Amino acid sequence: MKRQTKTKSKIKQAFSELLLDKGFDRLTVSDIIEKAAINRSTFYHHYVDKYDLRDQLVADMIDQLMAILTTALLNDSMLQGKNDALFQTISQTLEYLKEDHIFVRALVMSNQTTFLSDLLKEIMEQFFHFIKDLDQDDQITPLQYKSDYEYEMFIASIVSVFLLWVKKGMTDPISEIAQLITSQVQLTYRD
Repeated sequence: MKRQTKTKSKIKQAFSELLLDKGFDRLTVSDIIEKAAINRSTFYHHYVDKYDLRDQLVADMIDQLMAILTTALLNDSMLQGKNDALFQTISQTLEYLKEDHIFVRALVMSNQTTFLSDLLKEIMEQFFHFIKDLDQDDQITPLQYKSDYEYEMFIASIVSVFLLWVKKGMTDPISEIAQLITSQVQLTYRD
């Protein structure tokens, strides 16, 4: 199992670097195999093609993000709407993404920005639905928005802040970015 993890790590590293250098459309499985220094059969043992590779890597990232978010939601302070819990959750999420900065930056800086934006929107929507399902006692004030446009502006503002942070090399302090996002979420929750 440890060997598989090392192989998958090499493939992910090669894919991320090639994604930055060539973009998704121009990179090939042969490029990945050469850069990762693995056999073709090894690649195909794990992935069907480059699309499957990208999708599996993204699915792993989503699983990790949802684990962070759901763990935070199961914490009583988050359910009680305490601002520091929200800030901490957003900070943990950004920390995780920064740890995987090569892959995240490759997705953002390549032609995958639309793909990533849609993905981030999907994660946020899943998270908000999870909150709604978990909140049996109506302890959390639901997101209130007057129209689909207002909701889209809310989601887009958070995604835009994240994408800019990544494009700037994730060098701005996580605490500043987490505070911006926390403030936006707090503005959207109304009494």
